[in-house]
Amino acid sequence: AIFTSFYFLHELGFPENYSAKLSLTEGSRLFQKYLGVNELIGKEVNEFRKQHFAGKAVIGIHFRGTDKTGEAPEVPYEKVRRNIEFAIKRIGRADAVFLSTDDQHFADYLVNSMGQLPVIMRKDYKRSNDKQAVHLNKRLDKYEVNRDAVVNMLLLAECDFLIKSSSALSDVSKLINPKLPVVMLNRPYDGMMWFPAKEILKDMAFEPVQ
Repeated sequence: AIFTSFYFLHELGFPENYSAKLSLTEGSRLFQKYLGVNELIGKEVNEFRKQHFAGKAVIGIHFRGTDKTGEAPEVPYEKVRRNIEFAIKRIGRADAVFLSTDDQHFADYLVNSMGQLPVIMRKDYKRSNDKQAVHLNKRLDKYEVNRDAVVNMLLLAECDFLIKSSSALSDVSKLINPKLPVVMLNRPYDGMMWFPAKEILKDMAFEPVQ
């Protein structure tokens, strides 16, 4: 497989600054029109959803715990738990939490802190135990790392509610499912605020509990 890396949107060579112009509605429309899901990836997502989500109210959690601190403030583990508890009170029901994270220590923390509420996770190829970013580790299979990212992104879009730290991955989950209620736990730093994060922050289900 061939992969192309970029950091800033202007590196894509767009003729206009679409980050400043796009709405969530238009971004979702363009995503649905021009991007598709690989058949094998779609099959994996559907099978996982049927096995773990069917008939359940699922709160999705996306937690970036490694390199994202260069773009947004670090989110304490306890803040995530407090916002899960607050969300459950707001929506009235939660049967499970689906967790996507690059941080094995946070995964262990959440499993141990949710009591009787099940925490569902994929068996991802790799999670970090040392705060080193998985996607920047040149010793790992880039195909498997990217596959994990895409599948988790699609599964987060299948949840009934999403609580997330700053990340383009779960930002796109909102474009896939524009009706998905979202709470973002940290605001990107000035100069790091791009679409769709800036629009998601205007449309949050509630202000995060500190």
